[in-house]
Amino acid sequence: MKKVIVIDDEPFILMMIEDQLKGAGIDVVTLRSGVNTVEVVRQERPGLVILDWMMPEISGIEVCRNLKAEHDTSDVPILC
Repeated sequence: MKKVIVIDDEPFILMMIEDQLKGAGIDVVTLRSGVNTVEVVRQERPGLVILDWMMPEISGIEVCRNLKAEHDTSDVPILC
């Protein structure tokens, strides 16, 4: 796995996860909202998406549904 996208609205949580993954030699892309997630996942082609379940603008459940509904992103593993 060379790249992980982490989505969470809490900056401290993003920072903690990003630090741990980067320490393990993994490229990390962080997002504070799930609004444009499908487009970012299409562009970045990550090996994994780590997704917060409860976010204010769009819930993690809806982000997950959107990713799985799109042909280009449906095969990306998601950890919620």
